[in-house]
Amino acid sequence: MADLINSADIAVALGISKRGVELKAARESWSYHEVAVRGGKKRLFPLATLPADIRLALQKQAISAALPVIAKEIAAPVMTRADDPSLTGDQVLGRNARAGVLAALRRCGACRPRPGVVRKPP
Repeated sequence: MADLINSADIAVALGISKRGVELKAARESWSYHEVAVRGGKKRLFPLATLPADIRLALQKQAISAALPVIAKEIAAPVMTRADDPSLTGDQVLGRNARAGVLAALRRCGACRPRPGVVRKPP
């Protein structure tokens, strides 16, 4: 289902109304799949069969939506102890990589600290 998109998402990418997308789809004979939802049916459009200008608009919208999140993750500092003489260079790189992954997971909410568990800083 990841390669299917609804008319509301297409409308956001094109900057037009959902009804405008539905009319455009009917006028241009876009292929679609209907799925049953509460209250009726919903049309889902396969990305591969959409016109090129629509796919391009969807890609631009997805990139612009992801940029603020990516920029925050890149700019967020990862706290490390680089002055630990007992670690080799590979160990420091591994530790820093793990710390970066955990920091990104915490920022997106996928990894939450457990209540009552107190962790000492590294």
